[in-house]
Amino acid sequence: MSLGEMHMRGWQLRGTCRSCGLELFLPLPELIRLHGPDAIGWGVEPRCRRWGCANRMKVWARSIKSGSWVCLSQRPDRETIKKWQEARSVAAQVLKS
Repeated sequence: MSLGEMHMRGWQLRGTCRSCGLELFLPLPELIRLHGPDAIGWGVEPRCRRWGCANRMKVWARSIKSGSWVCLSQRPDRETIKKWQEARSVAAQVLKS
């Protein structure tokens, strides 16, 4: 699922630093402005934003406010992404008709 689709469906993202323990929400509108609406958030480990910390953050997502957080550390393989894009394309065509 792309960042744009996550935003449209009301998902939330947060980052957690493995070293210093900093936790913060990652605003989807800002991420979309930086990376584009079709960017995929899986497999991305941004740098920690705490001053003096040079480590990476794990990105977590949840689809509903009371839902469980799921780590997005493993990026889907190319075949899975291709199938998902094809399914999304078919669904868009169905909605248009």
